[in-house]
Amino acid sequence: MTVSTDYIFRTFSSAAPGISALAAFGLAGYALVYNLMGTELVKNDALKDVYDPLLSSYHNTLRIVAWLSVTAILTSLELIYLNGYGTTPVWCIVIVSVIDLIAVIVSIDFVVSIIDTQKGINGAIKEVRDTEGAGLTIIPVKNFFGKCTYLEKTVRDFLQKNNMYRGLQQLLSFRQMIYVLYRNKTIDRELLEELQDINRYRNLIFRGLMSDVTVDMMSLVVDATSKAEQCFNKYDGGELNSTKE
Repeated sequence: MTVSTDYIFRTFSSAAPGISALAAFGLAGYALVYNLMGTELVKNDALKDVYDPLLSSYHNTLRIVAWLSVTAILTSLELIYLNGYGTTPVWCIVIVSVIDLIAVIVSIDFVVSIIDTQKGINGAIKEVRDTEGAGLTIIPVKNFFGKCTYLEKTVRDFLQKNNMYRGLQQLLSFRQMIYVLYRNKTIDRELLEELQDINRYRNLIFRGLMSDVTVDMMSLVVDATSKAEQCFNKYDGGELNSTKE
């Protein structure tokens, strides 16, 4: 069965630019949010551990939107071309219509998620809470911050002692300091990721975005501190002999 009417030309010739406009709007929204988050990160480095997963999610969704939009536009143009010969299969119209509809829905959903950025931030924070096991055995926040302070001081003292700043400002954040350690091959990838988890968790607690500290997280801080000190001792021949709190 074939269909040949003017409405096919009018409908799908309008669909192509409409879909491209939605995709462009989503891209513009992503660029705006990216710049805004970058500005906030300059003011507060602690937000990086919340923003990075969110931006990664936006980027992956934008890639899907782009491919769907390209597919929808090309198939719409192909349908217009076939319609010029006066015979357009019904199944072809149905398939292209479905592709166009999916592209429109996904694009609108992406634009809405970009607009409601705070919801995405809250979702990222909730994911961290679930990952770290909120609701398990709780310990005093004061004890947790004490261990974190000791860990950060140990790292900072090691960097200063071994002159690893190399022209960098001496007031680096903890996240920047552990990256310097990794870049200098003082710690391995596994320990880097553990320290990043500790830093993210601590920042969320400090900013009031989380209120509970679990025993598992405290144990991770103690174990990571021990591993870091072992790495430091190997690096400088055992000269670093800090005493734990």
